[in-house]
Amino acid sequence: MAIKKLIFLLILFPIGYSCQTIHINIDSELLSLKEADKKWADVCALKNIERMLDIYDNDGYNIDPQGNVHRGKDELRKLWANEFAKPDYLLTWELKEAYVARYGDIGFTTGSWSMKFTSKTGKQLNYNGTYVAIWKKQSDGSWKVLVDKS
Repeated sequence: MAIKKLIFLLILFPIGYSCQTIHINIDSELLSLKEADKKWADVCALKNIERMLDIYDNDGYNIDPQGNVHRGKDELRKLWANEFAKPDYLLTWELKEAYVARYGDIGFTTGSWSMKFTSKTGKQLNYNGTYVAIWKKQSDGSWKVLVDKS
């Protein structure tokens, strides 16, 4: 009889355990995500490549305005080194909307961006557009960019 009870408990315990409700404070996660987007903009203004790469998830990538995909840290390093090397380079953005999924592990931010730099011929160039960034929650509680589409 004891073995039957033990087997019964071993079967029910995982079922009950897997049905537990996960409580996520979406408002708190949303604020954290918005702060991550702001930090990203601040790091971009510093033109620090390594800190910029730290914003991206290990599986993260960028899709630039021309549709080129820059996947992985090596390609992202080349992308940002090229951007930051442009004379008078300035990239800014304004967060318009943020969303966190109900389990708090994925979110997105979207808004408008503006990029300015001086061309090789000395002409001041200005570009504007919109962005969407998909963020992934890390095991340490931080947010990192999984997909950066501008």
